[in-house]
Amino acid sequence: MNRILKSFARQTDAKLLAIAEKIDTCIPHSPLFDNIHPTVDVFKTNIATYKEKLAAAADRGRLAVTAKNEARKALVHTLVLWASCIEDHADTNESSILATGFELIKKPTRGIPPSTLENVRLLDSKLSGEALVRYKGVANAAVYEVRWRKEGEELWQSTDLAFSTRALLRGIERGTVIWAQVRAININGISNWSGLATIMVR
Repeated sequence: MNRILKSFARQTDAKLLAIAEKIDTCIPHSPLFDNIHPTVDVFKTNIATYKEKLAAAADRGRLAVTAKNEARKALVHTLVLWASCIEDHADTNESSILATGFELIKKPTRGIPPSTLENVRLLDSKLSGEALVRYKGVANAAVYEVRWRKEGEELWQSTDLAFSTRALLRGIERGTVIWAQVRAININGISNWSGLATIMVR
């Protein structure tokens, strides 16, 4: 369900009036106001009373300000009831809600998970029994996960998460053929594993 922004009570007097007047102009153009509760007449009375009391309170007289606040409270109450009613009847139709003049709560924007890495390579290291995994990083990655296995084995071994575009594999017997893959991770998700890279450890 689409949710309507109901923060009417937190608006300034001028902003609240602007919201109400915008909704008022939309009433003739949306069927969602048909048979709404409170009625359209009640809403229009709320607006008129609020405008009158708002103008009277301009000189900051205590009684006038109190009257204005009471009118404001009545208008806010009607707006909240209307918002809930429209949410129920509009269901998932976002355009119908927007046509009433109400604003929708913005849905959180989901970020993009990292792209799949390309050009993953396994290279000889300077020391025997080691291999270096090199890969081209992706722009939206936070860290990289590297896994490797010996040829003929199904069990993958993982290294510590890497913050750079290289990882060193140690403790591998010379002459062993190994395979490696890399994937990228960020707060929004995990990429697919890269293609396989292979080398015979020297």
